[in-house]
Amino acid sequence: MSDSALRAFVGRPVPAVHVGDVKRVWSFLASEQPADPRVQRQASFNLKLLAGLCDKNADVLAVWFRATLVEALRKEGRLERWREGNSLRDKVFDVAAAFPLPGGPANADLGAFVAALE
Repeated sequence: MSDSALRAFVGRPVPAVHVGDVKRVWSFLASEQPADPRVQRQASFNLKLLAGLCDKNADVLAVWFRATLVEALRKEGRLERWREGNSLRDKVFDVAAAFPLPGGPANADLGAFVAALE
């Protein structure tokens, strides 16, 4: 993806996506995290790989962003109430798939996301 395409994505609203796509991409991304939370590792993935986890014609960037939003909140400990073992309750993914993001990724309101879960 070019820098200009990524900048355009960051500045536009993020469309709603299918719940299953968010859950599958989040599960994949979470499985790639180090077991020791003190280890910081920045992973990169080919969008074609992530697209293979999504339904046909999915907006893979939107799915990826929504899945990374869930992971960021999980790492911050803000999703502990919705944790089920190594996963999260379906409600987290339901909200993540449809949560309004009119200001794009740069303006995501994480507090409002958590409030929507309650």
